[in-house]
Amino acid sequence: MTRQLPPGVYDHLMHRGLADLVAELRSEHDVEEKEIEAADQSRYLARHVERLLARAVGSIAADSEEARPRRVELVNQLLETLAAAVEGRDLFEPGEMSIV
Repeated sequence: MTRQLPPGVYDHLMHRGLADLVAELRSEHDVEEKEIEAADQSRYLARHVERLLARAVGSIAADSEEARPRRVELVNQLLETLAAAVEGRDLFEPGEMSIV
């Protein structure tokens, strides 16, 4: 299935999939890309992760008896990865990094 990007003005974080679509359109359309200002980068990146996380958590069927434990496990795995990636930084309150 080929995704299409209708002509228009977009304000999106450039990810690999979008970059591929934009590359296809460059020969026929004007494409302007701008860097995200340093002060705004964390907000844009967090919003992107939020959308993907919501999609991943939502993909676990809610009507299943195991839905809540599986969703919580998924989020806890992500939080563990996040904590390891910022090791040595005091960013989280004790107990905040694990959903029960």
